[in-house]
Amino acid sequence: MKKTFILFICLAMTMGSFSQDSKKFSHWSMTLEGGLNKFDGDVKQKYNDILPNSVMGLSYGASLEYTVNPAWSMGLEYYYLPINATGPYYTVKNTMHNADFFMAVNLLKAFNQNSKTKWGLWATLGAGLAFYKLDYTTVYDNMMVPATSNSGFYGYEHNQHFTDGRAGVFPIGAILEYNVSKSLALGVKAQYRAFNKDNVDGRNFWGVTNDAVELGTLQLRWKINAHNKDHVRNINLAEYNGIVETPTIDVDALQNKMNALQNELDGSKDAMNKLRDGQPTKESIDELRNRIKELENRPLAPVAPVLKPEVATDTDGDGVPDNRDQEPNTPPNTAVDFWGRSIKGYNIDESGIYFDFDKSDIDAAGHKAIGMAADKLKANPSLVAEVRGFADYVGTPEYNMKLSQRRADKVKKELITKYNIDEKRIIANGKGRLLEPKTACRENRRCTFFYDK
Repeated sequence: MKKTFILFICLAMTMGSFSQDSKKFSHWSMTLEGGLNKFDGDVKQKYNDILPNSVMGLSYGASLEYTVNPAWSMGLEYYYLPINATGPYYTVKNTMHNADFFMAVNLLKAFNQNSKTKWGLWATLGAGLAFYKLDYTTVYDNMMVPATSNSGFYGYEHNQHFTDGRAGVFPIGAILEYNVSKSLALGVKAQYRAFNKDNVDGRNFWGVTNDAVELGTLQLRWKINAHNKDHVRNINLAEYNGIVETPTIDVDALQNKMNALQNELDGSKDAMNKLRDGQPTKESIDELRNRIKELENRPLAPVAPVLKPEVATDTDGDGVPDNRDQEPNTPPNTAVDFWGRSIKGYNIDESGIYFDFDKSDIDAAGHKAIGMAADKLKANPSLVAEVRGFADYVGTPEYNMKLSQRRADKVKKELITKYNIDEKRIIANGKGRLLEPKTACRENRRCTFFYDK
């Protein structure tokens, strides 16, 4: 028995090697369980009964589980399963311990990688060992019939007592679970635990199949370290695999909002014309001020998806898509603002983030520049920022395009994760290599911030 449990512990220690990214997600969880078992053997069965009629016993158990991804997991489980029965000619007392290795599949997430449900429906299958101590006593010794069958048992069996009973056990079952919070889940488990023996109860008078235990429990699951990392039991397959759903833009709804804004602006112009034509009143002035203030504070977040560079072309290559480029023919390497307008007297200063050759790591000076940008965005919630990444001339255009995008993505991620800036307010735009000078140049290996309301 000791060797078997050592084997189970070794299996638990090796399960961590199946992680895709253990630094990003939490995988381990533990359960405590309690419920009832019902023994399916030869005791207390009548010849024509369809369902076994054995005495139910109070059981408890625990499990240690490693959830590899949101769709499947594996683990170790232990159960204490006492069996007590009294019949017309015998009494049975079996103190049983089960330990097994199991695998489970979450059917709700295995067949729908975008499922956001908090429910889990797990199918389980396992194999292990049962260790038990058995006392079987015949009540009426004077009615005992000598054993004559090949099995060694026939009629009313002899008394039996042993402490080293062993059997193989093969559990199959289902779990219905609800994730109450990041760290806790409640569930109901039903199992059929089949043994590879027919005399677990010390009796095989009527039985023609191996013994089994039907088990039903309530379980409380603790998801380890779920407060510090996303636990794989709380997410779906798409999130685990890094698949981001492409946002859809309702063009008609966006157009309706823009039309409504235009109507309000037209109304403000009409009010201004009326003021010019007649004597203004205090009420009309207050009304106009309120309407202007409302328009100034109107958030532009719904328009932000239209400004993404990946949905528009950039004819002059200045990093500003044509759908918002107000100077569409700027010369190469011209510094421009958010709207593509030339910046006069542009100088590189400490607001830029500079990188080592062929690297996207952010140094101490870069972290300081990102902190300054975060302060600026927090001070003015109406601002949106574009992080524009560049590379120097060395290397192919294709490689430098990817390198500059990685640099911009790194800066954007820092703003989101460290400073809690809404990702909808940040655009990461890699623009590839700068054409001058045609050498390795640190000033060209940079990310620069551009802001607008």
